[in-house]
Amino acid sequence: MTHVKTQRRTYQSVHRQRQVAATRLAILEAARALFRERGYANATIEAIAAQAGVAAPTVYKHFDSKRRLLLALIEQTINVRVPPQLDAVLGEAAPRSRLAALARMCVDLASAAPDVVAVALSAANADAELGEMFREMAEGRRRSAELIAQSLARGESLRSDCSVERARDVLFALASPDLYEVLVIRFGWSDAQFEEWLSATLASSLLGAPTDSGV
Repeated sequence: MTHVKTQRRTYQSVHRQRQVAATRLAILEAARALFRERGYANATIEAIAAQAGVAAPTVYKHFDSKRRLLLALIEQTINVRVPPQLDAVLGEAAPRSRLAALARMCVDLASAAPDVVAVALSAANADAELGEMFREMAEGRRRSAELIAQSLARGESLRSDCSVERARDVLFALASPDLYEVLVIRFGWSDAQFEEWLSATLASSLLGAPTDSGV
């Protein structure tokens, strides 16, 4: 009898976890749709709840604010995919291949959720607290850029007039969601055009002559 009760409790626990996960996903999908349709400022928690088919308190139970909802969307669609892709970039032996991989990574992350990128950038301008959170997240991207710059310096691949710090700043500025939003989302470049341009621009800005860079 005890074994049967334990199995029932385990089943109920797993079932409950699935329900919670499904509700959270429904809320995130509703928020993404309304952020895209109405903009961050005009998408209310009440409207998101109605779209998700839950009560507003349920939304607050999972996400204590609209800011947290947007941050969770960014984490789900973009941030969670960064570590393995960054490892792949750093794993490229040839400097030009490393920069080409970074260009692919930038496009892959941004193109998977262009609506989230656009909403996040506009929301950061309208919400000071959210803007500060994004600046903290950007510091993580800057540290990633520094890792790539250091890898290029170790291989003596940087131009003679380019320091690690300058390379980091160039990588941070060019391989950015902001630039993708301007050139692709607003100006209509294709992903392929942006990737090709970014790869070539990074290489010409940072790398020495092929005979000096080992590529």
